[in-house]
Amino acid sequence: MTALQSVAVFCGSNFGGSPEYAQAAQALGREVARRGLRLVYGGTHMGLMGLLADAALAEGGTVIGVINRRLHERGHLHPGLSRHEVVDHMRLRKARMAELADAFVALPGGLGTLEELFEAATLTQLGDQAKACGALNVRGFFDPMRAMLDRCVDEGFLKPQHRDMLVVAPQAPALLDALEAWQPPHRHQVDRPARFLTPMTPMTRIVLHAAGHRFVAETHPDAPATVAAFLKLLPYRQKLIHVRWSGEGCWVPLGDFRLENDGVPVGFENHTRHPSVGDVLFYPGGYSETEIILAYGACSFASKMGPLAGNHFLTIVEGREHLRALGVKVLWEGAQAVVFERETAAT
Repeated sequence: MTALQSVAVFCGSNFGGSPEYAQAAQALGREVARRGLRLVYGGTHMGLMGLLADAALAEGGTVIGVINRRLHERGHLHPGLSRHEVVDHMRLRKARMAELADAFVALPGGLGTLEELFEAATLTQLGDQAKACGALNVRGFFDPMRAMLDRCVDEGFLKPQHRDMLVVAPQAPALLDALEAWQPPHRHQVDRPARFLTPMTPMTRIVLHAAGHRFVAETHPDAPATVAAFLKLLPYRQKLIHVRWSGEGCWVPLGDFRLENDGVPVGFENHTRHPSVGDVLFYPGGYSETEIILAYGACSFASKMGPLAGNHFLTIVEGREHLRALGVKVLWEGAQAVVFERETAAT
């Protein structure tokens, strides 16, 4: 984990039923500022969120608000922030806060606060990020959550090290101390039968033709099974349509299709749900339909069923300046043909 420079705080837009919640939010804001850490939060002036930001700003701290467009248009933006960003929807709001933060803290809150905390913890558990997650346990608010996680361990749904990676403390100084000292849980290598192992695939250059643009992509060394199976499909012709739930991306829906190596379905490898611009992911199916997604802007991979993660198997390295034009064309003009083929003198 890198040195702590910024902390994202999840909390409610309500005040709660006890003045202790307001006092805790203010104490956390002051402590973050006193340590010279940047505060990242949801950008509004309402409830505990507003008190948190006010306290950090009064202490001379830097406060960055990330607010979704709907709340911004309703006038909910805090007027005194050091900086703010407006994003289109809640999924992008969470993704952008995660990009800006080195660690996460939840104050007492409702469904949104709990969902944000558990999503951040899940991404750390999966290894998509190496960022500490904590909860400020005001008035024992998070004691039932700890009991639930203990039950998850007892019933075999959660490993003890993943329960223990969530930091819980009653006071802001102790919580921030623990976050600064935090180390990610040890990730054990899973033994797999030899028939499931795929030799490392040498990097291959793939040409994509779509909407009058030519792109060149390179295969990713950390997704060897996906790459090996995909190369067998070339030349591969499909249609790109615009994503519905993931932000700025184009996707190829594949339904029940299964990508295979010698009859063995490709599973998860270097999966992520936060592709960078030009990253191409393959989702092997299960929770939602199989699909390929290409990010042309801010993208947080999801379906109507919830968050997804796909194997990053291609990275566009040439023609990136045309990605947004491709995305806009697909968005406004509809499906566009795409061809994937090996790079040759003719392509």
